[in-house]
Amino acid sequence: MLRPLLSLPLVRLAPRHSFTTTARWRDKAQRKFDQKIQQRRAENPEFGQSYTRWNRYRRNIYRNLPTVPAFLCTLSLVWGYFYMDQAVKHKKQEKEAEEEKLREQYPLASHESAPAPPRGMEEFHGMELPKLLYQDSPFTKDNTTVIFVLGGPGSGKGTQCKRLAEEFGFAHLSAGDLLREEQQRPDSAYAELIEWCIREGKIVPMVVTITLLREAMKQSGSNLFLIDGFPRSMTQGSEFEQYVCPPRLVYYLECDEETMTTRLLDRGRTSGRIDDNMKSIKKRFQTYVVSTYPVLSYYQNMHKRITVDSTRPVDEVYADLQRVTRKILSVHPENPFTKPASTASSEAQS
Repeated sequence: MLRPLLSLPLVRLAPRHSFTTTARWRDKAQRKFDQKIQQRRAENPEFGQSYTRWNRYRRNIYRNLPTVPAFLCTLSLVWGYFYMDQAVKHKKQEKEAEEEKLREQYPLASHESAPAPPRGMEEFHGMELPKLLYQDSPFTKDNTTVIFVLGGPGSGKGTQCKRLAEEFGFAHLSAGDLLREEQQRPDSAYAELIEWCIREGKIVPMVVTITLLREAMKQSGSNLFLIDGFPRSMTQGSEFEQYVCPPRLVYYLECDEETMTTRLLDRGRTSGRIDDNMKSIKKRFQTYVVSTYPVLSYYQNMHKRITVDSTRPVDEVYADLQRVTRKILSVHPENPFTKPASTASSEAQS
């Protein structure tokens, strides 16, 4: 009973009676099939009783077979699904390999050797922002220009921000400096927490950083702000946009790790900062790579990120930042705190 199935084509080449060649091939196959049936009848008279039903069943199967284009379309869909599945798996493996490489390059301290976080650390991370921040913000994207300056530790953020502030009249706010000043304040409730975060290379809880930044912005009396070293995470960026104002641009000072390490060690000999040592530097690099890279990708997709190579001399880096800043401020000339470039240059010469 199964032998007639072997003579059936697996795929119907075209609709019935569409092409002469197909019709001839079909007629030839039908004749061969009829000859086999006649031979079977001669050998076994009972075989003819089921022939009519079987022939009708065979013809129905043949009519319902898919055409070649339909078969190829189905095959391409199956192959496409398989290819996409393998591509996703391959990308996931690459990401895991990159994270493993980062963990090997910047090993975290073990739970036994790492100092315990200060008391109340979990409370700070779970704390809601103060009620003051829920009030209407005096800063909007129409009357305020905020530029974030991001980059790895030692990429030159502070140096470039100081020069931009002097020439264009920005209020330069450094998240790191604000945290260190808060740490040194005698009656600060965040001193112990900030000291531990800086020493271990951790991100200070959002409630502390945004509160300090907003108060500093209000006290400056300006509407032009350069904020360097912030945001350190996606949460900080989104909360700042919601409770303060969205940034107009993000300057990213791109620098390789070797150059940044050399700069930090040289600065550590004279700065006296507790985080300018090799152990803290590695932890800061790891925190920067894991937490800040998603922020850079987000602002790149928002078409707000300007990338500048900061491995070059300071004057070359500043020339690029200066050119972009002039374009931004020329779009918003109504800012009363903007210092014209000609005035700034004449003051610098004098």
